[in-house]
Amino acid sequence: MAILIRIGRNVTYKGHAIWDPIFQNKANDFDRYIEKEIKRIEKEVIDLGYMKKGGNKDVKCHHWVGGQLKALVNNESLHQLDRKWIINSIEHYAPYPNSPISHINRSKNRKAYNYDLFMNEIPHSKIDILKWGEWATIFDTNAFHSDKRSMDWFKNNLDKFKGFNSKRNAVRKLTPMLNKNFCRPNRDLTYLTDEQFSNEINNVFQDFLESNPDI
Repeated sequence: MAILIRIGRNVTYKGHAIWDPIFQNKANDFDRYIEKEIKRIEKEVIDLGYMKKGGNKDVKCHHWVGGQLKALVNNESLHQLDRKWIINSIEHYAPYPNSPISHINRSKNRKAYNYDLFMNEIPHSKIDILKWGEWATIFDTNAFHSDKRSMDWFKNNLDKFKGFNSKRNAVRKLTPMLNKNFCRPNRDLTYLTDEQFSNEINNVFQDFLESNPDI
């Protein structure tokens, strides 16, 4: 298909076969579908009790919102090239701070709605291991934005994070080590084999535990 996005006052198409009028028309239809779905999500997040009107979002709320957005991003009608542009359309119809499901982007290239998607990857039974601020700090690491294997490793090691919630700044001590010794800015982790990836991140995590024996 393709995705209709807005850059300033300009409307354009991104993704698959953007020059094809047929796909452009499909993109227009999907854009209206996104608008309708965002209105539904904004209503249900309050009606279902995930947040009070005008209130803050907790872990359960971010997990639920992420599930709703995931259904949009993974819609079966989308081409693989379309998916990276969906967040732009979601931001248009659910902008910060006007939308109840919105939160401020972590940086120019770290879209807040991607953090909801990250959160939804965590099994529901495990989401209370950490508070939202700690989850977001972990998701801030470069590894989560450069290689999907980071989430696989994290989910496989969630039990090791159970004690972090009671230890002040534990997560904030770990993430600088990951960014410095494993997922440094501009490092392309995709060149690592699965074994190399696993060994490197495990070594950094073990070094962290050994240097912080109180955790």
